Amino acid sequence: MILTCFGTAAAEGIPALYCSCPLCETARQRGGREIRSRHLAQVDDDLQFDLGPDIFYQIQALKFNPRNIRHLIITHTHSDHFAMESLNMRASPFSLALDQEIQVIGSEETIKLVLDELRGTPDRLGLSIRAIDPFEIIALDGKTALTALPANHAPGLGAMIYLLERADIKLLYAHDTGPLFPEVISFLKGRKIDGASLDCTGAYKGAGEYHLRLSGCDALVHELKANGAIKEHCKVIISHFSHGGGALHSQLEEEAMLRGWTAAYDGITVQI
Repeated sequence: MILTCFGTAAAEGIPALYCSCPLCETARQRGGREIRSRHLAQVDDDLQFDLGPDIFYQIQALKFNPRNIRHLIITHTHSDHFAMESLNMRASPFSLALDQEIQVIGSEETIKLVLDELRGTPDRLGLSIRAIDPFEIIALDGKTALTALPANHAPGLGAMIYLLERADIKLLYAHDTGPLFPEVISFLKGRKIDGASLDCTGAYKGAGEYHLRLSGCDALVHELKANGAIKEHCKVIISHFSHGGGALHSQLEEEAMLRGWTAAYDGITVQI
């Protein structure tokens, strides 16, 4: 399983649009991995997590290819994770030829928004739509299963994190969320997960109760290892960073290396 992170920032991106804080100014000056677009990730070449507002940039600058995607999995409907208008671009005359159908998966709340905002029927846009309930497991294809787990984030929006299993490899995709609910920790017990992509929005300074920071990621990894949810040498990837967290990518890399983790940047590819 290959995870590619095309967008690794929180809602405002880095540097934030109108911000002149020291971190944003440093990011503007250094460029490169300090520049972060809003969240979007791909697994192998056919599965996508979230559909952020920077997808056009990610296609052009980072070579993301949405035409290969067969499954689009939405964590929640905050605008940095779900730019609904991009799905409407599948309609004629915006798209004149569609390569294949995309299955859109999300919570009941997410799917209601999708259906309300589509400019045309799902069939016309080459979409199939599927709601998934908390703790429900669905088969995506003959080798892939997806489990939805309630995220500690955005109460009332049906936010989810996901456990993806493909060809005996397991990935926990945990964006956005604060500390995991006890029932989620219990569900994951003993599953020996191979890779975990974790919310680290707050980095050094925190970002409220519905996100994690480095210390929260430390605590979560310790808890998941202790109950056998993740393997001892699980590949831990931290992502979804805010400038408010106070950490440049160079600092995040140092923190990750100390822990044996990976600090994501836009375009990074990780073999799980």
